[in-house]
Amino acid sequence: MSEIYLFDCSGLSGDDMARALSALPRWRREKALGYKNDAVRRASVGAGLLMAFGLRLYGADPEAAEIDNKGKPFVPGGPFFSLSHSRDMAMAGFDGEATGVDIECTRRRVPDIARRFFSPEEEAYLNSVGDESLRKREFFRLWTARESVFKLLGTGLTGDRYALRVDLDPPGVWLRGEKADLDLAFFQLPDYTAAAAGRFDAPPRPVTLTLDDLV
Repeated sequence: MSEIYLFDCSGLSGDDMARALSALPRWRREKALGYKNDAVRRASVGAGLLMAFGLRLYGADPEAAEIDNKGKPFVPGGPFFSLSHSRDMAMAGFDGEATGVDIECTRRRVPDIARRFFSPEEEAYLNSVGDESLRKREFFRLWTARESVFKLLGTGLTGDRYALRVDLDPPGVWLRGEKADLDLAFFQLPDYTAAAAGRFDAPPRPVTLTLDDLV
């Protein structure tokens, strides 16, 4: 069963930041403190809190996490987990098998990247959406879906726009032209779009946690 958690990092400062840092495993605390930008540091701390919370729920020690050759943390023997953060929101997904999550703030212009990074079918779909606000929503759904699949796979498919195609309605994943046995779930929050990829018995429901829940 997939578990997904969200945390609003915007209030992390002063004593609350000290509490949060003290709850992180040493390696994650050092990573977060290495960021010079305050917002990025807060988001990194928030994602770290979610990671530590979820691993403990699964009976795993956050200090036992290792870093693979792509810089992604993992715990030998599981559980599988995926982290994401954007602006003031952090997100984490946990499962007994490979999973991926991504969250993106939508309070910004849509970047002109569809032709370089989306599949031809995805680009054609976006171009077919006439309403600008709807096109923006669909862009971020495609973006987060693609990123969540890349995180699940842990591969270098990001450089090959033809390697991955995601369908939004109904949700589906295609890898190098073959239908993949993967599910997608989408979550719409005020000013944010998020997605999760995995194998879901039922659509996952994100749980929003507070600092008191996490430390």
